[in-house]
Amino acid sequence: MGLPASVGGTTILENGLPVVFFFWPEMPYFAWAIDATTNNLQTLDLGQTAVNVGDVGFAVSTFNNLGTPNFHRVGTVNSNHYGLLRNSINLSDPLGNKGIKFSLGGYMSFDPGTFEAPKINRFHAGQTQLYKAAL
Repeated sequence: MGLPASVGGTTILENGLPVVFFFWPEMPYFAWAIDATTNNLQTLDLGQTAVNVGDVGFAVSTFNNLGTPNFHRVGTVNSNHYGLLRNSINLSDPLGNKGIKFSLGGYMSFDPGTFEAPKINRFHAGQTQLYKAAL
């Protein structure tokens, strides 16, 4: 999902809570991604954001998979010719017959960028690992 260069004014919520409370120095795209654990995406207009979050601007709200009634697995793998490697996986299943469910997921993105950094053996323009668990 493309976000403005300065995300001040675009609030990102995950399960109804802000991903970060200040857009600087905690850039939201360092702590949040739409991945295999995402069940639903909702956009909020100016009025909804003002009432629900107390911010002026638009908001994007995502909701995670908190478990499924049957075994469910989903995963993605992306790459490009510059060396980008991005993958995401989610497993969910019920635990017994008492209605307890679980979900385990992970997201990893290693992006070397589009140029070779001189005199640096290992350089990543972006390197993110997010892990999620729900019971």
